[in-house]
Amino acid sequence: MLPLIATALTLIPLALPAQGADGNPVDPLAEKAVNTVETLEYSIDVVIPYLVPGDKLVVDYSLKVNKDTSILPSILCGAGIELYVGGKSLGAVVEAPDGESMMAVHKGMSFEGKLPLDVNDLVRKSKLKLTQTDSLELSLGFGPTARAMIKVVPDMSDVPLDKLDLSKTEVVIFTDFGLMVAKFFPDKAPNHVNRFVGLAQKHFYDGIQFHRIVRGFMVQGGDYHTRAPGSPSDMGAQPAMKAEFNDIKHVKGILSMARTNDPNSASAQFFIMHGRAPYLDNNYTVFGQVVKGLDVIDKLANQPVGRGPGGENSKPIKPVYIRKMLVLGVPKS
Repeated sequence: MLPLIATALTLIPLALPAQGADGNPVDPLAEKAVNTVETLEYSIDVVIPYLVPGDKLVVDYSLKVNKDTSILPSILCGAGIELYVGGKSLGAVVEAPDGESMMAVHKGMSFEGKLPLDVNDLVRKSKLKLTQTDSLELSLGFGPTARAMIKVVPDMSDVPLDKLDLSKTEVVIFTDFGLMVAKFFPDKAPNHVNRFVGLAQKHFYDGIQFHRIVRGFMVQGGDYHTRAPGSPSDMGAQPAMKAEFNDIKHVKGILSMARTNDPNSASAQFFIMHGRAPYLDNNYTVFGQVVKGLDVIDKLANQPVGRGPGGENSKPIKPVYIRKMLVLGVPKS
């Protein structure tokens, strides 16, 4: 442990931590980690915990002062955040300057910050090797309890789809309200699975809104017209596909392709079921299912809506974005 952390923690008599007392990394689907102490209270959060080499990671952290004390100023700039692998600290991710003087802080003060990090630097520091089939689990945090886990996964953006086992491949969908993990049914709808995973690879959906929300029914997204400025893709309309209707029921968590009155008009827009809709069965192409993050569907479906252009009460009052999709590809054996 670096001198900065050792010096700071000698001033902090520990109380019972809020969570993570076993020292294990916090699961990416868990809430932010908080280390509650008698004098200082740390928290750390990673909004998008799945990353690929070359990504830029932004760590949100905060410190609340519960009792008058003194700290090293660089802690407020993220210098107290360490990198952990397998529960073992590999040292601070940002080095503290030598010869720092202590700074007085008082009860009730709070500090927040964002620490930008390079994923390649973290991988090099971990001394772990990322392979095409395995991800790396790292964690960042203040001491043994206030931590957030990240997963560094292989970059599948240029891997041909015919090299992936799409029955095992997953896609992580990052939203404003948490993340969902989807699996697919290539045996039921191979062309639709290829289309969705292929577009996710190309970042087509990054920055696009869930533009239609009907609570108890579904949330719909994928309209390129709703893409936020500055998104990584400028891809437009996609070719229509022939229907691949199948026997999978439209129940909560199911991914299905949106279309017009023409059964063979699905292209890129999709919807995630929030409830049961039997009348959609064998009329719309089911191609996947959310297997983690069903509570996120509830959060999306409960967003306030108003009347859309067609008069339906389904247009989100505030934009609800797909921030990113990441393909967790499994190569064919």
